[in-house]
Amino acid sequence: MSMLSVPAKELGWLVRDDFCPRCFWLLQKHKIPEGTLYETRFIRFINQFDRFVKGVISNSVHQDKELPDWLYNPLRQVLPNLPQVQEVIEPSLWEAEVRGFGLTGRADSLWQLSDGTFIIADYKLSQPGGSFQKFYEAQLNAYAFLASRQNPPIKVSHLLLIYF
Repeated sequence: MSMLSVPAKELGWLVRDDFCPRCFWLLQKHKIPEGTLYETRFIRFINQFDRFVKGVISNSVHQDKELPDWLYNPLRQVLPNLPQVQEVIEPSLWEAEVRGFGLTGRADSLWQLSDGTFIIADYKLSQPGGSFQKFYEAQLNAYAFLASRQNPPIKVSHLLLIYF
């Protein structure tokens, strides 16, 4: 029997108020193949939007040595003492074994700060509400856990959920 591996972005289902253990198990064991009727154009649009946003932020930090104003200004209101973002990194797939289960994940973006710590940023197209707030908290904390298990460990100082 193979070890069950859970992607961090799906870990949030476990903390939802309407969690269904059987549904979760089925979704983990029987993935919907790419290119089928169930993979919609909307999902492809979301992926393209994600790539676009990552590129804009990365290019801004690379060329201007700072975040774009539309992101920097609201971020300063929440984190007034935020060190300067030095680099934007597209993380690789992280993996760790936790109590006999595999945990995998790839954060949308990893921002290296001038103090040597990192921010894990995840981008969404809408503001989370209700039980989805817990869902995304679980996802981001799973990414932070995975980052701490890298060699060398990645020290995460902030987790950001950025929605448009």
